[in-house]
Amino acid sequence: MPDEDQPQTTEDELKAAFHAAQAATTAYADQVQAGRRQQFPAEDQIVERMEWPPEQTAELERLRGETMAALRALNAHRAQQAAQE
Repeated sequence: MPDEDQPQTTEDELKAAFHAAQAATTAYADQVQAGRRQQFPAEDQIVERMEWPPEQTAELERLRGETMAALRALNAHRAQQAAQE
């Protein structure tokens, strides 16, 4: 049973959280890719551009996890709303 004192999160808030997390993930990936292109500009450096350092890979995975958690929360909310109808 939900806590009556806790305000309910609306679908719009959950959508906004998902879109914000998705945008943060995309922005980070774009930033890293741009830096890698500057660091390794030559055509034959494609492998170096595509191999991210472990700390950058870890940050991308963390951001992807936040995006997926936001999506799961949105889907759970929709399922709960459908069950109440």
